[in-house]
Amino acid sequence: MLLPRALQLKRLRAKPWFLLVPMPLIAVTLLWAQSRRLPRNGSDWLLLSTPVFGVRTNAQGVCRTVTFSASNVGPRTLDFQVRWFECRAGAGPVLATNHLLVINTPLSRGATTSLTWDLLRAPSPDGDLLCCCEICWWGRESLLGRLGRALDGWIDMFVSGWSPPWRNEVLVHGDVFASNSRVADYFRLVHGLTRSKWLEEVAQLRSAGTNRAWRSYFGRFPTAQEEVESEARRAFSSFCMQATNAAQQAESGSRQD
Repeated sequence: MLLPRALQLKRLRAKPWFLLVPMPLIAVTLLWAQSRRLPRNGSDWLLLSTPVFGVRTNAQGVCRTVTFSASNVGPRTLDFQVRWFECRAGAGPVLATNHLLVINTPLSRGATTSLTWDLLRAPSPDGDLLCCCEICWWGRESLLGRLGRALDGWIDMFVSGWSPPWRNEVLVHGDVFASNSRVADYFRLVHGLTRSKWLEEVAQLRSAGTNRAWRSYFGRFPTAQEEVESEARRAFSSFCMQATNAAQQAESGSRQD
């Protein structure tokens, strides 16, 4: 009689611990559902300031500069890269290009950092200088996602056949443009690129089923000027696609309302 009673007491003491087993899973799932309400619009995460022209002294003397400020207004840390930058004296010579290409910069939530370029000597006043910048960024994995992945082995052991939502988390990302003029005006004034021409080219490329631009480079390396123009066209294409997607989202939202 003592043995069965001892087993009964042991089972009763084990029940509260057994009830606590699902609690971390429930808590993580509820917090994950709450995190899904965070904004997903790229323009809501990284903000770029209007560029400011200035001067600084270096070993060669006084150097003119242009500076952007990048601010993380999203809900968590993000990483960004300057995908494209260009500064010109009006539609004239290039005074600076992107020296930060492939450099990854982390930016904590609520933090701001400055991005500065040295310009080649130019007699033009600030009013004649035009510059434009494109930054691509992506948000880091959420804390809940990391916590959920830490519990994955435990979940597979106790909950068979369930795929937790954090396993399908897609990192939030976006592109942001800034210029000391309107971004569309920069591409029009400096490179002669307009959205109507872009739409025509997209239609032509779709009908042809190939990229004609690369055909002209076949068999030779592009010149430095061709590379500059090619990068500007790529940046302009990204800008147009971003504007198109934003317009489609706004139209879809108005229909739902």
